Amino acid sequence: MNVFATSTDPFAAAAALDDKRVIKMLVESAQLLCTELHRQGLDTPNARGTPV
Repeated sequence: MNVFATSTDPFAAAAALDDKRVIKMLVESAQLLCTELHRQGLDTPNARGTPV
């Protein structure tokens, strides 16, 4: 995962990066969160809202 910390202010950090990198960081963060939820045995809803 690539995380680019350009500022401690979230708004300034988001403004310092181009849209492609900001979107990739959000997607990768969500993937890590879902992976850990799965490892913990928690059901997460899929795109249709039903548990996986």
